Parts: sequence; structure tokens; C-alpha cells
Amino acid sequence: MGTARKVDVYAQLVQSRKRCTLCQEAQSRLELNNPATYSAGAFDSGELGPWTRWQGNLDAEILIVGQDWGGTDDLENHGGCEPPDNPTNTAIAGFLRALGLDVDDPPSSYDTATGRFGRHGTVFLTNAILCIKSGDIQATVTQQWFTNCGPKFLRPTIELIDPLVVVTLGGMAAHGIQVAYGLQKRKLKEIFADPSPTWITDRVYRLPLYHPSWKTWRFRSREQQTSDWRRIAPISDEVKRIRQQRSRDTGSDFRGSGGTAQ
Repeated sequence: MGTARKVDVYAQLVQSRKRCTLCQEAQSRLELNNPATYSAGAFDSGELGPWTRWQGNLDAEILIVGQDWGGTDDLENHGGCEPPDNPTNTAIAGFLRALGLDVDDPPSSYDTATGRFGRHGTVFLTNAILCIKSGDIQATVTQQWFTNCGPKFLRPTIELIDPLVVVTLGGMAAHGIQVAYGLQKRKLKEIFADPSPTWITDRVYRLPLYHPSWKTWRFRSREQQTSDWRRIAPISDEVKRIRQQRSRDTGSDFRGSGGTAQ
């Protein structure tokens, strides 16, 4: 799919997110807020979610999935933008730069001339749950939110971007991929006991990584996590090699059925 067509499909996906009321209709005791309707959309944008405002390259080779963006407190306090001193974003930017990627710091204001936050970016960042929890970032999430958002938004996003590697940050983001693709459910301790890359479609590898926060530094050091992130480069090269071989074998860009594996 060409970039121009991707832009059109992405815009449709964003509009679908803005109209979505699945989690509100579920009448959960825990409240989830669509940015399009929270505070009359004052903190929303033309992106899938706040994280994508920082890095939203539709042709990215690396797509990174987090659990959810956070709470309404942060959404209001930072005007719908990424906090400039967010330690998770700082760590992610450092890991990506260590791979040789040109990654800007998160933008702090909306670019009214282009209608976008910052530049288009180098990678694509999204969340397994796109709506915003009430309160602070530590608020609880529910299984139903993954069930609603995964097949409707996460899977179509991955298939649109068509990255070489999907990196999941933390156990719940890895669970979001399982739900989105109907993969065999694995317990979180099993995922990180054997964090090997696996195919989620016949074109895309999934690599589960620890969430880079102060909580994980205690049992997975920064040096160990840096080593984890460096695995992205050889995995990407391997997927490229396989795609090129399939292209030579079939005489065209191999797209396959999009079926799941493992």
C-alpha cells in the first residue's frame, strides 16, 4: 500500500476511534474516556492517540505498543501532549538512538500550521487501549478494554503500518497483541521467561520487551534492557531477508494471507 493510500486509511481509522463507544457501553465500574468526547475534545487530535503525536510514521519499520497512554489528569496537565520529562519516553528515545535511529524529543505544543504534533517521526507508537482512564496513570485497566480495542484498532493499525517488528512493552501490551490476533494465551511470566520473537502474521515479528520504567530497573537493569532493544536490528534484518526471498520466489511483494502463527 502506497503512502498516500495509508494516509487515507489512517484518517478513517482515527475517525472510527473518535466515534467509538464500546467501552462506555460496557458500563464498567471503571471509567474510560474517549479523547474525542472528554472535555469536548479539547485535548484530542487527528492521531490515534496522544503517544502517536510524538512518533507516527506510517511507513515505520518498528511499531511499538504500550498498554495504555495514561489518565485524564496527565491529559489535562500536559494539554494532550507527551510530558517532556517522562522517564519512559526518555528511555525509549535513548534505546532507539542506540539503534542508530534519529528520534526527536516529544513535542510540547501543537503545530497549528501542519495540524500535527511535531514531525512525522521515525517509528510508530500506539497503545493496546486507546482511550484514557479517569484519574491518574496508575488507574486499573480491565480485560474488556483489551477485547474491545485489540481487534478494532490495534490489529488494523499493525496491518496498515506493515512494520518489520512489533515491539510490546510490558506484559499487558503483549497480552493486547494476543487478544488482537487471537493468539494462544500465555501467562506473563511465560512470555518473559522465553522472550523469543514470534510471527504474528506472515510478514511481521513480535518482540516482547520489558516496560522501561523505574519499576523494571530493579530486576532488569538498564544495561540488560539496552541489550534487549539491540535485538531489534538483527530481527528486522531477518524479516527483510525473508520478505525479499519471498518476493523473488513469487515475483511480487509477498503479502500472504495475513494469518497468525504461533
